[in-house]
Amino acid sequence: MRNILVLALLTSALPGFVASAQAAGNDCASEMKRVDAMMPANQDAGKSAMARAELKIAAEKAASKDERGCMMHVGNAEKAMK
Repeated sequence: MRNILVLALLTSALPGFVASAQAAGNDCASEMKRVDAMMPANQDAGKSAMARAELKIAAEKAASKDERGCMMHVGNAEKAMK
């Protein structure tokens, strides 16, 4: 039950994150660069690997012109590093 609640909260908050980033004029390519620049500061290899995997998916979404999907995976990459 708790997992369902957490999933529901995340899926309801994610569009707001994507919309706010897009409203601020940030496109997915610039967000990918920003998150990628944060990578060297992260010392946890597991977190870095997860973030890199998310950035790879984000790049694939960007290549297919899926801005929303790209921003979602960039957000996941940023969260993975924390």
